[in-house]
Formats: sequence, structure tokens, C-alpha cells
Amino acid sequence: MRIGNKEIGEGHPTYIIAEIGINHNGDVEAAKELIDAAAEAKVDAVKFQKRHLPSLYTRDILENTLNYEQHFQYMIPILKETELSFLEHGGLKKYAEDRGLEYICTPFDIESAEFLSNLGVKAYKIASCDLTNCNLLARVAIENKPMILSTGMSTWVEISLTVQKLKEARATFTLLHCRSAYPVWPREANLKMITKLKQFGEPVGYSGHDIGTTIPLVVASMGACIIEKHITLDRRGKGPDHKISLLPDELKILVRDIRIADQAMQSTDRYLLRGEVLNRDLFRYKGKHGGEKDIPVIEKEPIGRWGLIARPNDLQEVMKFKPKCVEVRFTEDDFKHGFLQRLYGAELIVHAPEYIGDKLMDLCSGNREIRNRSIEIVQKTIDRAVFMGGYFKGVPKVIVHPGAMSMNKELKVEPLEANLRRSLAKIDPKGIEVLLENLPPYPWYFGGQWKGNYFMCADEIRKFCDGTGYNTCLDVSHAALYCSAKDRSLDAFIRLVKPCIRHVHVADAYGMDGEGVQIGEGDIDFKELKPRLMELLSTHTWVPEVWQGHKNGFKGFVEALNKLKAFRG
Repeated sequence: MRIGNKEIGEGHPTYIIAEIGINHNGDVEAAKELIDAAAEAKVDAVKFQKRHLPSLYTRDILENTLNYEQHFQYMIPILKETELSFLEHGGLKKYAEDRGLEYICTPFDIESAEFLSNLGVKAYKIASCDLTNCNLLARVAIENKPMILSTGMSTWVEISLTVQKLKEARATFTLLHCRSAYPVWPREANLKMITKLKQFGEPVGYSGHDIGTTIPLVVASMGACIIEKHITLDRRGKGPDHKISLLPDELKILVRDIRIADQAMQSTDRYLLRGEVLNRDLFRYKGKHGGEKDIPVIEKEPIGRWGLIARPNDLQEVMKFKPKCVEVRFTEDDFKHGFLQRLYGAELIVHAPEYIGDKLMDLCSGNREIRNRSIEIVQKTIDRAVFMGGYFKGVPKVIVHPGAMSMNKELKVEPLEANLRRSLAKIDPKGIEVLLENLPPYPWYFGGQWKGNYFMCADEIRKFCDGTGYNTCLDVSHAALYCSAKDRSLDAFIRLVKPCIRHVHVADAYGMDGEGVQIGEGDIDFKELKPRLMELLSTHTWVPEVWQGHKNGFKGFVEALNKLKAFRG
């Protein structure tokens, strides 16, 4: 199911609705404050309610409320006070959309459904009380727009009959498990109903009247596609919903934690994390002879100036594959050793070390000592590249990670960019080109996961390169992870940074942190990316960068080359 530009269902992020309902108390400005709070929490939609009271209650109830039971005496005045006009709803709809939110509303009667149809809403919510209201459901179904149905106060038979009728009408809908009590205590939540509702083959979510954020988080971990939660500015407000609603700061926490749950639940596929690959290599038993010894074979000459990644002491072995270029990966200790001085019929790219002792190499660091040591290591890499270049074709290139990683906190971009400029100003390139590699959002270092803070976004990369004259090594896997984390187009990313690209790393990617995955085993749609990638690989030097691809005689790298052969003409 799709609402606006958001897909809803398994494999997509949880669609989060901030239920404003009547918690605005009839005050348009309060409604706008609630929309602002929802936008700041980064939900997907806000939801209001619309009633045509004369269609729902007799004139006597509306005019002589005191003659009726206590719940009428309590609710009717509140419903009268909180009802908004067409113009007010229209203004709030535009206000929400201007804040990047979808505006959804619940009609409680045919007149209100007509009202919302004229308003142009993109989706309808059906309240639990109307799950069996055939006339209302039929009127809303005519719109051919997504319907979100709460199942509170309904029996399983009633739910089944409604689902059957909606399927017969070919309606697009989702079911929300709901308990229509205020509040719902954990022992009453009956969350296993979410699993049972999935048997209808439609998206299933949760509309919560519970207190706090624990139950919605459990629901997210169960794979609910939609979570609806009430929001208020003051839990002491008049009306039934305020006391079970979240305050703005609580909504922010809930959205944050649901997004974490989304990441944890994103797939049933099994793939190895970067840290697992390292630990597997370090700890797993390999047998007496160290494992497989088959010699991989490149099935077809790859496109363009293709190459392989090697350590300094692997150069002779890697040249057996006759690559057009070689990317030599250095560690800090490699500078203490030489390499076999002979003529290599390939272009040279040298990748600077990522580590300095027990620290990350970081040209963006706010720590002057780390920054100075990083400058020194990059200069050593350049010096080594100049020396080695005499044994290779053309002018070598040096690839550098800018840095800007942190463990637990988010760093501001401006000082990171300024520090990178200062660092590069102290480096002498000695006539060779220094390329800055785009970085992933959640990289793995020292066996743990870090957070990227800079040189990940296509806009900031292009801005930096245009402003300094530096160019970039495009890491396709890193770019895909960033685009996945930010819900952006990988093709658009590449198009934007294309003028700055001088070398390419090719690998697949999984989710937001699975980098260096073998081609075809991750999320990247290489068929869709083919025109853009073909152009890059035909123009620049490039290498497959599959994790641990150098193992077993470069087997992983060769497999990647063979899988990429479809890109050749």
C-alpha cells in the first residue's frame, strides 16, 4: 500500500502516524503546534477527526444533552467545541504538507466522508466503532484511496466479514490491531492478534491507547507496518485522549526507537557483517592446510581500465591476472618495508592507511595531535606512491579517507570541513592526484560500529571538490549505504558527484551498514544502475572491493569481476 510517496508493508520502514484527533481542543493554533511537534519528531503523517454531529446524534441529544446519560453529558460538549470547519481543516492540511507530513483524517459519517473527499485527502482512517458500518465503508471505498481500519471493539467474525467485503470491493486497506479502552494496560494489549491479522494477506499495524512507548516498540519488533499513537501538548487537557497521549519529547523518543527497530528487523536474509568477516577470519578453524586452494579464473576481459586490490607483498601474484591497474593498500607498518622493484605493466593507485596505531586516520579531527599524525601518514603515502610510480604506467593516484568518524555522538559538519581543508593545505601532493573517498554512514572499525559525520552526502562532496580542486574515489558500496540510510537515489548520487570521480570501487551493499558485499548479494540493483556504472567503468580506473576478496588467491575479487561481465557492451 502507498500513501503519498511512502510505501507501506513488509520490507519498508514503519509508517508512523501522530494521532492529533481532537487533542487540539478546537484551537487551530494548538493544532499547528501539534503538527510542528509531529514534524520535529519525524513521523510520516498526522491524523485528525471529522464528524457531522447531526448525522450521528439526534437533535434532542445535541440540544438537551443533560437529559441523557453521563457519557453523553461529558462527550457531546467536547465534540461540539472541537469540531473544525472545512476552511480550518484545509488550512491545517496545507500546513502539515508544508512541513512534509501527510494529512489523514477519520470520517465518522457519510457527510464527513464527502467533506474529506472535497478536501482531497490521500488516505482515510476508519475508527474502530465503524468497522462494521457498511454504508460508510462503501462510500469511502468509492474513492479508491488507501483505507486504514482499526479493529478495536470488534469480534473476529466481524473483522473477517469486513475484510471479505473490502476484498470483494477491491479496496486497498490495512488493518490496525486496537484495544478500544482508555488506557489499555499491558496485560490487555493482546499483541499476538497482530500475527493473527496477517493471515488476511494485508498490511497490519497497531493503533495504541496504551501509556508510554514500550508497547509500540514491541509492536515494531513484531513487524507492524503502521503505528498510530496519540500526541498532546498537555496530558491534563479536557477530553478522553489526552491522558493516553505522548508529549512531543516522548514522541521523538518513540520515533527514534522505532527507526532503530526498523533497522534491526529489516531482513530475513543472512549475510555477514563486516565485523563478522574479520572475526571469522581471525577465529574460525580453517583446517590443517588453511582452506581452499583453487585458482580463480577471470572468464571474460572486464571493461575499461579494470584492476585488483593488493597488499605491497602481493604485487607479483596479482599481476598474473594482467590487470590494467593495481590498487595497493598500505598499513602503517608497510612503510618500513620495500617492494619488489620491477616493471609492472599497469597503472598504480595507492590507498593510504586507515589506522594510525590504535587510532583512526582522521584529517577532519578536532584533536590536533591526531590531525597532525594523519597529515604525516598521508604524506608518507604520497612519498611512497612517487617512489613506486617509476615502476608503473602513467602518474599514480593516492586515495585517502577524510575521517570524521565518531563512536557515540554526532559531529557538526562545519568544523569537520574546515579541519579537512587545513589538513590538505599542509600536504604536498608532489605532482600526483590525491583522491578523497566517500564514506559510509555506519562503518566498522576495531571490531565495533562507528558513525560517519562528513563526506558521505553527494551535495557536500561536490561542494568540497568544486571549492578545493580535489577529486574523489567513488565507493559505490559506501554511496549505496548512505542513500539507504537517507532514503535517496543512488543513481542521483552518482550523477551529482560524477564530475569529481577519478577512480571507482565497485561492490554491493546491504541495508545501512553492510558494505563490501559480493556483487548480486546485496540491495543494489545493478541492472538499473547499468548505464551510469558502464559510463564510469569505461572512463576511469576501477577495482572490485569485496570484503576479504584477496583471500584464496583473490577469489572474491575475481568472482566480482565475473559477475560484472554483464556490463560489457
